[in-house]
Amino acid sequence: MELVAVSGSLRAGSTHTAVVPALADLAPDIARVRVYEGLADLPAFNPHMDGDAPPEPVRALRATLGAAAAVVLSVPEYAYGIPGAFNNALDWVVSSGEFAGRPVLLLNPSPRQDGAAHAHAALRLVLTALDARPVEVVRVPVAHAQVDAAGTITDAAVLGDLRQALVAFVRSVAAR
Repeated sequence: MELVAVSGSLRAGSTHTAVVPALADLAPDIARVRVYEGLADLPAFNPHMDGDAPPEPVRALRATLGAAAAVVLSVPEYAYGIPGAFNNALDWVVSSGEFAGRPVLLLNPSPRQDGAAHAHAALRLVLTALDARPVEVVRVPVAHAQVDAAGTITDAAVLGDLRQALVAFVRSVAAR
């Protein structure tokens, strides 16, 4: 089973970005996690460019999502909503339907209890419009101190919690 993991952050040192590659190493044997890293390469959404030949970064995004059985998103909150670059990526898949029927896991690595709550509420609405289902939210707090200078999560307990969340999600996807 192929899963695609996407960080909704472009910020260097983001805990959201640190979570995504960790998932590739933590996946159970029946799953493979492919990390999508093209968020910064996507042009600003323009419906006039969204025809038969969209830009190459858009085609790559759509192909990556289209090949996945499920999607894992780690999206931070910005101004009580979804960061612009990530929202732009969602705009590019509205008409093409890559989220339709796909299970989605929203990982929340914020160390704050209410961290990313507004973003996830907004994201749930968008994912509903994109026909993603079901959408699960799992909070696995990651403090900046648990991420090293290379952007790698170093805390064994956090890695264990991420693995547990991923295994449970993979099982729910496989049971569908």
